[in-house]
Amino acid sequence: MNVTLNLDMRQIRRSLQVLRDSAPDALARALNRSRDSARTVMVRAVAGDMKLLQKDVRGNVRTDDARPNRLVATMSASLKRIPLIKFKATQFKAGVKATAGGSRKLYPGTFTARMRTGHEGVFTRRRKGGKRVGRLQIDELHGPSIGHVFDKHAPAAMARGEEQLRKNLTHEFRRV
Repeated sequence: MNVTLNLDMRQIRRSLQVLRDSAPDALARALNRSRDSARTVMVRAVAGDMKLLQKDVRGNVRTDDARPNRLVATMSASLKRIPLIKFKATQFKAGVKATAGGSRKLYPGTFTARMRTGHEGVFTRRRKGGKRVGRLQIDELHGPSIGHVFDKHAPAAMARGEEQLRKNLTHEFRRV
């Protein structure tokens, strides 16, 4: 008895052609989804470390998507300092207490205020010759930036991104 296998090469070629044309799209989607998983780990870690809300951290973590012609997905943190009001600032007679820098600290001579625009912040009055004089301008106080803590948590985020990339690639190629 003879067993013969017949392969329809036209269908295989067609499948390879489809995969070849769709491969960059699938890779870009997999990279972006994996980067988003890494971003989630990063935001949670940084927010916990700096004692901030995740929404305040998320707004300072920038992402650039991968595209079929550029298969690189990036995530970076802003070096812009976070307003002190975001660090659970509360007003007291002696000034404002906030949790910037790890521990709760009193900032003497400061006050919280809401501007006409709706912006809320922790402010201090400018001084003239070392003394507070009348109604001089006010300056907003800021805590540390997300960028300084970002590098500390990068290995955990990268590990999560690489783990998810394997899963996402398998999913995307099956989908194609």
